[in-house]
Amino acid sequence: MLKGYGSPGLCNLDAASIIYEMGKRDGSFMLFYLAHTNLGMAVISALADEEQKQRWLPPAIKFEKIICFGLTEPHNGSDATGL
Repeated sequence: MLKGYGSPGLCNLDAASIIYEMGKRDGSFMLFYLAHTNLGMAVISALADEEQKQRWLPPAIKFEKIICFGLTEPHNGSDATGL
């Protein structure tokens, strides 16, 4: 649903329909896609400066680069639910 940077700029319904169809076929690919788009590209879109957006978003949209979610905290390690 990202706008610009070479994205198709899908509306919520279109994006949800595609994700639903992915999940019907392969749940693991759907989760990969959601992590890439919603935990990766969405965070860059919301928090990065323009140079970082230009550097990371166009290749991520084309799947030339894969963005993932990594979490570590001093007292929780990688336990996201414990934060």
